[in-house]
Amino acid sequence: MKMHRFFIKDTDINEENGEVEINISDEVLLHQMKNVLRLSENDKVIFLDQSGNEYQSVLKKVMKKNLIFSKEIMKKNLKSNKVKFVLYPAVIKKDKLEYVLQKCTEIGVTDFCPLLSDRTEKLNFNMKRAETIIREAAEQSEKNHLPSLSSPTSFSQLVEMHETGKVEFPGETSYYLDIEAPLMDVSLIREIIEKQSNIVSFFVGPEGGWSDIDREMFESINVKPMSLGNTVLRAETASIAIASLLLLGYSN
Repeated sequence: MKMHRFFIKDTDINEENGEVEINISDEVLLHQMKNVLRLSENDKVIFLDQSGNEYQSVLKKVMKKNLIFSKEIMKKNLKSNKVKFVLYPAVIKKDKLEYVLQKCTEIGVTDFCPLLSDRTEKLNFNMKRAETIIREAAEQSEKNHLPSLSSPTSFSQLVEMHETGKVEFPGETSYYLDIEAPLMDVSLIREIIEKQSNIVSFFVGPEGGWSDIDREMFESINVKPMSLGNTVLRAETASIAIASLLLLGYSN
């Protein structure tokens, strides 16, 4: 029987005298385990500590405000994605951006950096809900590592981070999607990734597309334009399409 998988925090794991005990007290996780999945004593699950370690555990004690598990089998340093894919989706309508986070996590995107572009209209972004969507999608798709999520970043902040060396955008593997740009050569990008770098960054615009101001910003940080062809895609479709083209077959 397939075991349920859950990402947990390092602080949930207690090791003493060679024994590992996992104490679950997070309210959301407790609700899922007790009321949705209805776990009972001796049920087995898999925990992942976000550092590449996996704990096959058995439920030992059910309490009102926490669940106690003991570790049976531990696997260390599980492999991560072969390609580090950083997606910069412009902030769009809440439900559409949440769909991007969910599906692109399943496909294998490793880092999400929502972007406030010149034409961004919807500024509401629920960080806690977004983190939950990513975590549940990673658990469902059996990822070994939890994708990272940063708070929405403006272009000016991005340029500042680039200038101070906090983030780099290599011209060979950093692109923004633009229907007016040259057609993307998927095989070439994959070749570059395999031979020179395991990191690729893609920027996907808002419903209204990139403005001239946005394009100037991209030029200043060495991000090149590429298109997926003449078909006009919705913002959320474009994010899923580019992730699928480059990642399927490369992720866990």
